[in-house]
Order: sequence, then structure tokens, then C-alpha cells
Amino acid sequence: MRGAPRGHGGGLAAMTEIDQTARDAANRALLSIVAHEQICAERQGHIIEGLAELKQDVKGLFLRFWVAAITLITVLMSVCGSLIYLILSRGH
Repeated sequence: MRGAPRGHGGGLAAMTEIDQTARDAANRALLSIVAHEQICAERQGHIIEGLAELKQDVKGLFLRFWVAAITLITVLMSVCGSLIYLILSRGH
């Protein structure tokens, strides 16, 4: 008798009941874990979608930054060119 207390007449029945109670508790825990994993998988999916959207937004902002920087450089070079032209044309 595996795990049965020595010297007790009803030990096997008591251990069988304890084993069944332990199995029931383990099955309830397993169902709870499975439900928890499903919820976590759904949340992970939402997080991954959000990160993909965030990545696209950052790409858009990066592109806008470079467009603004190139525009600013072009405007500044035009202003410098106009000033140089005005300065050089005054001397004549």
C-alpha cells in the first residue's frame, strides 16, 4: 500500500479519497491556468498590434522630420543665396 499509514484499518479508502481530492484540485488548477493563458494570449495579440501601429507612426514622424529638415535647409540656402546676390550686386 503506497502511502497508506501503517496500523490503520481504513487507510486505503482514506488515501484514495485524498488522492481523488488532490486530482480534482489539480484539474481545477489546470483549467484555471488554461483560461489564464488564453487571456494572456489575447492580451499579447493586442500588444503586438499596438506595437505595429506605433512602429508605423514613428516611421511617419521620422519621414516628416526629414522633409521639414530638408525644407528648412532649402529655405536657408535660398536666403543665403539671395543675400550674397544682393551684396555682390551692390558693388557694381
